Amino acid sequence: MKGIRSLILYCSILLAYSTCQAVGHAKTNQNPTSPQEQCPMLSITTINVDHDCGVYQGYRSGFYAVVDFPMGKTTVESAIKAWINNRLNPWKETPYTGDLNDATAMLQHYSANCKKVNGSPQIEAELRAQNDGQEPQYNNDSTNTWFRMFFIKKEFENDHIVSYSAGWCAYDVGNATSSANCTDCTFDKHTGQQLSWEMFKKKKAVQKLIRQALIEKFGDDANPTGEGVPMPQAPLFLKDGVRFDYGNYTVGEAHYYETHEEFPSCFIPYKKLLPLLTLKASKLLKL
Repeated sequence: MKGIRSLILYCSILLAYSTCQAVGHAKTNQNPTSPQEQCPMLSITTINVDHDCGVYQGYRSGFYAVVDFPMGKTTVESAIKAWINNRLNPWKETPYTGDLNDATAMLQHYSANCKKVNGSPQIEAELRAQNDGQEPQYNNDSTNTWFRMFFIKKEFENDHIVSYSAGWCAYDVGNATSSANCTDCTFDKHTGQQLSWEMFKKKKAVQKLIRQALIEKFGDDANPTGEGVPMPQAPLFLKDGVRFDYGNYTVGEAHYYETHEEFPSCFIPYKKLLPLLTLKASKLLKL
């Protein structure tokens, strides 16, 4: 009987020791891509594309793009390339389905889309109408473009995040002004995940700060439609604060934007936003 009790005691000690070892090992390997670990800085190549798609009455018709393209194949770089591919196709035409690592092929594909549209019978008919002094029949088809311009830029990067902005504009045949829009995205370098409004504890509180910043910057033009100051599509996390970008005819004075820097925006420093940021956001932003 005494031997049985000793055996049971020995087995209990051995089980407890094994459990401690397993727990210790689990803690060591827990969350290997936590914000405390550093990711290397991305290798970026700026690619400039200027393709002539035809000339009419001295006005150039073509496809122009400046893209900060990541050259590696990490998870976050693959996510950025997929995002860039999507941003180059705001009209939802035939998408590029080739190798996302081939920036040249990707841009050539969307340039060919532009040339195909500019050379379509509908465009030719509208140009002939203009040439005869007649007002062309504009049917609000967003693919009816005279030229397309894209600006996709890496705005900021630290050990844990990388932030991108993307702006585009296009002149529509028969329309008095250009159409333009922009969107931003911040990526978690550990996972490739897109970071947006979930980085804030209270979106409504952030919205209030955005309204104040827009009114301070644009005054009455902060609300050109009379329907209330709109929220941007996504926040852009930078070194010292967050930038909120808007497209044409949303806030500020509406006009043609030739570069992304000209799009209306407002900036709120982290010292104002810090109480509204989540713990994860503070760690990723190294605040």
